[in-house]
Amino acid sequence: MSSWKRERVGALVERRGIAFVLAALVGLPTFAAADDKAAIEARVASWGRNCKNAVAARHPGANMAQIEVGLVGLVRDGIAAGKLTLADVDRGGLAYEYRVRGAKGGDVHGFCKTDGKGDVTDVTEVDPAGDEKKADARKIEQLVDRGRAKCKEAVVARYPKAKPSEVTVHLGATLRQSLDAGEMTSADVERGGLSYNFEVRGSDGAKGYCNTDGKGAVSEVQSFD
Repeated sequence: MSSWKRERVGALVERRGIAFVLAALVGLPTFAAADDKAAIEARVASWGRNCKNAVAARHPGANMAQIEVGLVGLVRDGIAAGKLTLADVDRGGLAYEYRVRGAKGGDVHGFCKTDGKGDVTDVTEVDPAGDEKKADARKIEQLVDRGRAKCKEAVVARYPKAKPSEVTVHLGATLRQSLDAGEMTSADVERGGLSYNFEVRGSDGAKGYCNTDGKGAVSEVQSFD
């Protein structure tokens, strides 16, 4: 399993609330006996094969050589440190992470859970790339909100008779479409900045645009008049 990014997928697994056996690793006062370790390792191997078979059933186009299964990091470390006993394993089961190499559309990552008898109770795919995209999308929206607020401040300062409630600021339509389509990353935004349209209602009625740099600072405010 060393060939793939175990830590990132393991973090995704744990972040999704896969607490089961992991709770047993905290604050245990005793260590597993030597004979416990041998029994635990036998379960790890046997139940890992059960998980591999379950993953293979979900991906019939893949052969067994394409499927890699290994314990979730905290469980593996707990066993190595002797903090996870045979009783813990028999009570809570084991948690594995897996990868299906060469699957259609790219490698597939996920986790597999067994009960205390080794029967598979859960097989769930995770998407590290998808999580990264979601995080980047959140960062983009933070940049958009920051730039919008700065542009509104700049427009209000330019039209002092207007109330803040009379000033609306929004991204240009083409830019909004590009962001929604995932065609731009936060790095693109930080490199090139953003462009907004604004409208001032009331006695100072005006329309125009406002540009920001990659940090959200206003670089230009221009009316269409």
